[in-house]
Amino acid sequence: MENIKSFLSFPPFDLLNDKEFRLIEDNIDIAFYEDKTKLYPDYVRIIIKGKIKGDEIYCEEDIVFAKEIIKNKEAEFEVINECLCYEIKKNIFLEIVQNNEKFKKFFLLDIATKIQNLRKRNQNQFSSFLSAKVNDLIIHEVTFVEKNNSIKDAVIKKENENTSAIIVDSNSIVTDSNLKKIILNDISIDDSIEKIATKNLITIDEEDFLFNALLLMTKHNIKRLVVKSKNKIIGIIEQIDLLSYFSNHSHLINIKIEKANNIEELKEITIDMIDLIDLLYNKGLKARYIAKIVSELNRKIFIKVSEIVFDNSYNFDNSYKENIALIVMGSEGRGEQIIRTDQDNGAIIDNNFKYENEKFSTFSNYLKFLGFPECPGKIMVNNPLWCDFLKNYQDRVFEWIENPTKENMMNLAIIMDANIVWGNKKYLVLLKEYLFNHLNENVTLLNNFASFVNQFEVGITFLGLKDELDLKKARFILVHSIRSFALEKKLMETSTVERIKKLHNLGIFDKQFATDLIESFDVILSFELKNKLKQIKNKETLKNIIHTKELTKIEKDMLKDALKIINELKKIINHHFKLSVF
Repeated sequence: MENIKSFLSFPPFDLLNDKEFRLIEDNIDIAFYEDKTKLYPDYVRIIIKGKIKGDEIYCEEDIVFAKEIIKNKEAEFEVINECLCYEIKKNIFLEIVQNNEKFKKFFLLDIATKIQNLRKRNQNQFSSFLSAKVNDLIIHEVTFVEKNNSIKDAVIKKENENTSAIIVDSNSIVTDSNLKKIILNDISIDDSIEKIATKNLITIDEEDFLFNALLLMTKHNIKRLVVKSKNKIIGIIEQIDLLSYFSNHSHLINIKIEKANNIEELKEITIDMIDLIDLLYNKGLKARYIAKIVSELNRKIFIKVSEIVFDNSYNFDNSYKENIALIVMGSEGRGEQIIRTDQDNGAIIDNNFKYENEKFSTFSNYLKFLGFPECPGKIMVNNPLWCDFLKNYQDRVFEWIENPTKENMMNLAIIMDANIVWGNKKYLVLLKEYLFNHLNENVTLLNNFASFVNQFEVGITFLGLKDELDLKKARFILVHSIRSFALEKKLMETSTVERIKKLHNLGIFDKQFATDLIESFDVILSFELKNKLKQIKNKETLKNIIHTKELTKIEKDMLKDALKIINELKKIINHHFKLSVF
């Protein structure tokens, strides 16, 4: 019986109490079935060795017929080759599920919830990082004044109330940094407090997650956030409190980027990024959230490099910043790159702006120096194809639409994922609007564009998970399927998750499937990240292949559930775009 207890140590058997587990031990048998034996839901079967084919392929440690017995559904499954399994009688299993709601719910959960629960069980040190909210921190009180109050009266009130900041008319803030302006700018203390207040408050709700607070502080380079409850300001949270809670050093990288004066100082910063990623991953943060932080820090690095290369460069009184849109594409453009791969960038230039090619070559070289390898496909600003006038970009987009070859479709995908990092955003907006305006319900183009999802298999076959999985291919199927719908619906969003949410709002996916897609996307990203962090630690060449035999039971279940959803999405897109016809 000790062998049974050891074997059944995976979810959901860890939800059973001692009495329930003894009931199973007293009523469990071992059975052997030959190839093509028909099986029915008279027992719950837990596979020891072999496979069973039903609504899906069940493999070692999979539980078969539990859902059918709970729902009292008829079913007929078939053994593949041979199968050895434990069997629990139907009436014993039903007795347990009737008395253990959590055990019962495990078999009836939607995939997104199941993945979330499995993830929690898989993280032995599941951090409060994930669930901590703003109101878990100390929310410092503030002083409220009207804009016509004098600086003197406002400061006296602040001191009397012993608060951290002054809120002016609920739409601006005065901190110690603002008060320094009085001395530096020779401002009279009798002037109105409005004169020194910072407008455009950055706010967060007290029920929001601390992760989002950290992201806002990183994005806006600020040290405090105004906290609201039911749309009413209740105080502020300080960066120092937030960082003490997380013990995380993304803020240090952010500060170093801001202070960097040359490319050599930036080089030191980029080395710290892997340590940050490893820290966040081991704290249990979801991969897509890690990607948000890393993308934001990378964006700041690109901005700093742009300032070093382009600032104070003027032609006919028009600056580079006003006349170019420096863009990133691929996973960086979607905000989904975590471990640095190659460069994917370009520049869209005002039609009348006179620029120097050397500056863009310098930009590419600097990024290479910072650890961003050159793109094998030369999708970089040092390539004239991706560093050109807006008019020439538009002409190429027109050509790509008119001639939907494989290469042209991938070029459209690159433009779809493009995101601004520095310069004038209007040029990118104008280019995407040109693309959308010239689609003209072009069914042939949309079908050719979407057909790339059929280049790869999801990674789950009629025999179950493949022994070797290329996670990048599975991720591509999901990302490109969503990108295809985004092109059809002319969405400006670049993030896969934001596109899924927008497509749900447009009625393309129901809420449950959209949630399943987002969770499945995160699972694939997480496995990719774990695999690459391991390779980096072992100083191995980075590869996208994972060996499923090395995964735990819980990890296999998470991956299988994610791949099922991606497979379902692949079927949906084939049906929607009628790809079998093309």
